[in-house]
Amino acid sequence: MTTMDLKSLERRAFTSYFQDGLFEMYIGVLMLLSPLAAMLTYLGLHNHAAGTAVRIGLIFAACGLFTLAKRLITTPRLGRVEFGKGRRSRKLKLWLVMAISVSITTPLVLATIAAGKGIFNSFTSFLEHPGYLGAFIALKIFILFSFIAYFMDFTRAYLSGMVLAAGYGFDIAFDRQVVLVAGGITLLLVGLVYFVRFVRACPVLRESI
Repeated sequence: MTTMDLKSLERRAFTSYFQDGLFEMYIGVLMLLSPLAAMLTYLGLHNHAAGTAVRIGLIFAACGLFTLAKRLITTPRLGRVEFGKGRRSRKLKLWLVMAISVSITTPLVLATIAAGKGIFNSFTSFLEHPGYLGAFIALKIFILFSFIAYFMDFTRAYLSGMVLAAGYGFDIAFDRQVVLVAGGITLLLVGLVYFVRFVRACPVLRESI
């Protein structure tokens, strides 16, 4: 077997872990958390700190469920594979990109808070325009998901990135969460279709029973 065949086989083994649809469902759930937090506020949870705590708790819960589903549903059907240095290098580069993204987002959040308190208004004046901020956030989300799609060989991440970027960009620019709700439900349904196909096509491996 040639080196090219081995790389192709490794790539197919790696990308098969994304065929379960869990990624789309996870992003769909994250998109629906903001409207859910708004609904909790409407129902009487007026304390901002409590609302933020609930939202963070739901994010961690969604992340935990995603990880658990990968371990209990996907891995028993595909097994565990040790990938080569090239694949590990791509994953390391992705983590680096995500770390850079966080390092950019944190100052932006702090600058937004500062602008709201009248600090550094000359430097953060663009944040006062929701359209500019919404466009910036949307672009940042799509670029991040483009890196995920590229480094993980996961083409569908482009679609998830576009839907997520449109949802949050529209919400920030126009203070309307209809795109977030529609996009979240759409990704949930897309992920569910892939999940059903995956479960039907990939039975549990004997060594996993």
